[in-house]
Amino acid sequence: MVFNTAMCGYQGILTDPSYHRRIVTMTYPQIGNYGINDADAESKRIQVAGFVVREVCRHPSNHSSSNDVETFLRENGVVGVEGIDTHALTR
Repeated sequence: MVFNTAMCGYQGILTDPSYHRRIVTMTYPQIGNYGINDADAESKRIQVAGFVVREVCRHPSNHSSSNDVETFLRENGVVGVEGIDTHALTR
């Protein structure tokens, strides 16, 4: 398990080969506000084994978004966990 403190770029993190088979915890409190866009991927598929967040935004606001994070994870068979105090977990 690793953590990431980025405020944005979660799609790049999910698809980054350096996170292959890792469970990633995002410390920023809300993830998913700009959705999923094919242009933001680091590779052709999700690389992480799991994704832990405080809160998921289910209604992305970016006009170029083609999907939301929750659906993206589910469609790719990746477990996502929401409602965790990610700051405490990281500490």
